[in-house]
Amino acid sequence: MVDYAAQLSQIHTFYHQRKYQLALKLCEELLSAKNVPPFFSAQVLRRKADCIRALQGAKHVMELYDKAIQLCPADEPALAWILESKALALMELARFDEAISIIGQAIGLVTDRIDFEHLQEVADEILDQQEDFRSIIVVDQKDRAVQSIRDRAREIEEAATKKELELILQHTPQLEA
Repeated sequence: MVDYAAQLSQIHTFYHQRKYQLALKLCEELLSAKNVPPFFSAQVLRRKADCIRALQGAKHVMELYDKAIQLCPADEPALAWILESKALALMELARFDEAISIIGQAIGLVTDRIDFEHLQEVADEILDQQEDFRSIIVVDQKDRAVQSIRDRAREIEEAATKKELELILQHTPQLEA
């Protein structure tokens, strides 16, 4: 009989040691085993997605998080941590409104004060990232507007210089060869 808890613990250990390839290998082994309880499959899928996110970025993992959420019983505390991982991935994708909604769901599931405080910190991080992102967009828009004005000024200056040269040539007596 497979000791799912021990394997899941090893996956968590490798993940926190940033040994993502080893964690992924264990995830695949556990997910390919027969009769894995949905509760364990959900947690393994979460860690698999977390590892892939660490290696390849958040755009590759949403389906895994969604599948983990579907597998995890609604009354299971691990659901909050699956939701947390998905919220962090959404934040990385700059999908802040969705991330805030998901982390709100996670906060609603926890009963422990320490867990609540941790998830509240994650929510604050998402909100801070959203604010920073919006600031960057505003600065970028201002930079583009300034560059557009500079480009237009350069075009006007070039046109004026060309016109000035044409006028000079019109009023300059032609030299005979």
